[in-house]
Amino acid sequence: MAKINPLLGKGTGKVGAFLLQVNSGVQILKEKPVKVANPNTDAQVEQRAKLKLMSQLAADLAQSIAFPKKGLVSSRNAFISANIGKCTFNEGKAEITLTDIELAGGSGNLPAPAVGQNNALALSAAAPADVNAVVYAAYQRGGDNQLLLIDQKIVSEAGADNTFPTTMTMPDSSYVVYVYGVKNNGKASVIEYMDYVAILSSGFAQLEAIRSIVVKGGSLTATTALEHGSH
Repeated sequence: MAKINPLLGKGTGKVGAFLLQVNSGVQILKEKPVKVANPNTDAQVEQRAKLKLMSQLAADLAQSIAFPKKGLVSSRNAFISANIGKCTFNEGKAEITLTDIELAGGSGNLPAPAVGQNNALALSAAAPADVNAVVYAAYQRGGDNQLLLIDQKIVSEAGADNTFPTTMTMPDSSYVVYVYGVKNNGKASVIEYMDYVAILSSGFAQLEAIRSIVVKGGSLTATTALEHGSH
């Protein structure tokens, strides 16, 4: 906004991309508001569909999200930011490959999980030497990429082969298992849970508070996953 030289008078109206107005006896020049001819462009429709999908998944996966908070950026928002670029948009619908979802925002490699007899679950190969705990989260897959938590465990006993074996409650239908490791960085790590309430409103799942995993005194590996069956 810029003031106009009084010698130009006290006129009002349009000057190119600007408006002339008089405010408290002072003539001012300001940019005209830009009118969006079509607020429902293809790009905007696509972005809204992706945000809706990520909001739903953030609610579904809230108990397993472990992104570190950064200032005012919550774990949930960090999760959405990290994963929305993996969404595709086809025939008016946003989709994401469930095994591509990142829950921890860490780095490095962790072997994928493998399910054996009697729901015995373990990493398919030895974990890196600096991983001292592994988080397993098993979700049953529903329609439209919806996920229902079946079982979740934090395993701190590596076992003789360093594959962190455990047993989980697994459904007979399709499911996905997410895994990430916790590195203690030379000091004790503390894993805490925060409570959350998920509210579905106007087609969007909103979190009033977050029940997510918070890791203190350690860092996280990148998420690895196994999907069984299809929908």
